[in-house]
Amino acid sequence: MNRIKTTEAVIGHWPKVFEYYGLPPVTGNKHFKGKCPICKRKGKFRIDDKEGRGTFICACGERGDGWRLLHLTQGKEFKVLADEIDQLLGIQRDKVTPKPKTSTVADNRQKIITLYSRMPELKGTSAEKYLQNRGIYSHQPIEQIRFCKKQPTYQGDYQAMWALATDSRGQLCYLHRTYLDGDRKAPLDVTKKMMSL
Repeated sequence: MNRIKTTEAVIGHWPKVFEYYGLPPVTGNKHFKGKCPICKRKGKFRIDDKEGRGTFICACGERGDGWRLLHLTQGKEFKVLADEIDQLLGIQRDKVTPKPKTSTVADNRQKIITLYSRMPELKGTSAEKYLQNRGIYSHQPIEQIRFCKKQPTYQGDYQAMWALATDSRGQLCYLHRTYLDGDRKAPLDVTKKMMSL
């Protein structure tokens, strides 16, 4: 019985793992424009993901594979991280051949719709104040935007406005998020993010 170990199963899946933990994306040979998740210096960090092992390097002297990056940034023991990654990748320990968890487009859509439906409207939130500061007052489209009180990012938690965009047939196309810090844009390199659905 040959069971795949988490350390082997995660090879090639580090981009998904880094996104799950709110870490910067794979940048290849280019430096990440934001802050290093370890030393917080800007523009000195990159994840080149050599051989699919999540490798990274920073001008502060830290370097290693994806496991080292998780250890330095998450403050969790290896076993805890391995269990979380097993769950993320759909690795079942009691089976001989683990199957990666595949989520369909429909699953992702439903997850986003569910989260969106639980969020409050903008009225009375710092997001409403943000729009008013920009000269945008209560118009029809604002009623379709929701307020996320705690939106995780690679630089910590902020607030966000969530808007679901549809095509001409009313089919959901993507989620648009604008990151906020109170009634201002969040101090992030990327203050808006779109996710295809």
